Amino acid sequence: MTLETIMHVIFLDVDGVLNSAAYLRKLNDQHRRLGHTDPVWPKHEATCECYRLECLIDRDAVARLNRLVAETGAKIVVSSPWRKFLNPPELQRVLASRGLVAEIIGETPDGCNAPEIRESLGHIDRVFRGHEIDFWLRQHLKSRAS
Repeated sequence: MTLETIMHVIFLDVDGVLNSAAYLRKLNDQHRRLGHTDPVWPKHEATCECYRLECLIDRDAVARLNRLVAETGAKIVVSSPWRKFLNPPELQRVLASRGLVAEIIGETPDGCNAPEIRESLGHIDRVFRGHEIDFWLRQHLKSRAS
C-alpha cells in the first residue's frame, strides 16, 4: 500500500487579493497628506517612495494569507499577471518585505506564451487563468505520479 502525500496549493492572484481598490485609495490619500506630487507622466514615476512596488501590497492582506498558509500548510503558486514582470524569487522578495512567510514554489504558465497549453486544449483561441491553473495541476500531478 502506498501513501500519497497531499500538498495544499494556493493559486495566488495579487491584484484584488493582496491589494484592493480601498487599499489603493488609502495609499493615494496618504500620498496626498504627505504633500507629495502626483506621479510624473508619461512614465508614471513618483518622486517619492509611496508607489514603490512593495507599497502596492497591503500588509493586512498578507497577514490574512499568512494565517491561511499556517492553518493549511499550503505552498503558493503565483497565477497573477505579476508573474509576467517578476520572477518567483523577485516576487518572494517583494511579498516578504510586506510580511509574507509562505513559500512560493512556482508560477502557472502564461497561456499567451505557452503553446503547449493551447495544444492540450485543442488549439483554442483564448486561454483563461483557469486553463493555466489546470495545466499546472496536470503537469505536477503527472510528475508526482512518476
